[in-house]
Amino acid sequence: MEIANELMAKSTRKLLTMGIPDALVVFGSAGGQHCCDLASKIGVSKIFIHKFSGALSAYGLSKAF
Repeated sequence: MEIANELMAKSTRKLLTMGIPDALVVFGSAGGQHCCDLASKIGVSKIFIHKFSGALSAYGLSKAF
């Protein structure tokens, strides 16, 4: 999990330097497991988690294929 978090942090840091607001929006069923570590790695102080984030992610994937 540490490798995945570091790769996500690297990509997210690039977005933050482009003027993206200082917040994370979590999606997917595993998003909640990563968000706090990722937020601390990149210095983000706000995290938004929708209560149906896992179901909405699965629904979106089902419509994509």
